[in-house]
Amino acid sequence: MADEEEDERYTPSVYEAQTHLQHTSGNTLLPGPIASLVSLAARSSSLYLRLGIFVGGLALDGARATTLTGLELSRAVIEAVLSRAAHDISDRNHGPDGQAQVENLLERSRSIQQSTRHHLWRLRDFISL
Repeated sequence: MADEEEDERYTPSVYEAQTHLQHTSGNTLLPGPIASLVSLAARSSSLYLRLGIFVGGLALDGARATTLTGLELSRAVIEAVLSRAAHDISDRNHGPDGQAQVENLLERSRSIQQSTRHHLWRLRDFISL
């Protein structure tokens, strides 16, 4: 009874399956040379598809990294521009109006940065799927 259970759970290895197919390939619908040619074409197509999927995946990963790097760089440039604008306003206007303008500009820039950062994180999560 234990031998019957082992036989039911036995699965052949890949090598055994391939050798079994090679030994039973004599009974094909097509003549032997044509069947071999069709088999070779199918294996070659499978290899090229796998290679294409691999290269395409690398290209998409590169595009994702480039996009995210560009977005981060743009965000850093915008932060520098806004900081410089706040300093310029502060240098021009020393009174309470200048201080209010600087605070207003900085508050708006912070809200824009937070919104942008939120969108970047959502985009990063979407791209990394």
